[in-house]
Amino acid sequence: MQEIVESLKKKNEILEKFLGLNNDQLIKINKGNYENFSYFYSMREGFLNSIKTLDKQISQLSMSTEIMISEFTQSSVRAELAKKERIVKLIVNKDLEILSLISELKLNVGPLQDHERESA
Repeated sequence: MQEIVESLKKKNEILEKFLGLNNDQLIKINKGNYENFSYFYSMREGFLNSIKTLDKQISQLSMSTEIMISEFTQSSVRAELAKKERIVKLIVNKDLEILSLISELKLNVGPLQDHERESA
């Protein structure tokens, strides 16, 4: 069961890095830096793949674990799951901010591109 707790902790570490990536991207966008979106998306994909792998591992471990779980281990699992929920909510909020800024950018750039095509 300790392996499950350790896997949950690793997952939370990855989620925290994911959140950091989103925060960094928001700062860049707010400063007018719209470069390296491909790096941003690539890093996100890497984090999502790592999370998916850990989820499979946790699922397999939980199926093979004995029913008897100590109170301390149950408490540790609950704490890690609660931490995950908090981080995921923050990630979703940051994602929404990023998407909003990107949509706003597209609206501002879109008419300019249309105008450039007409004058060409």
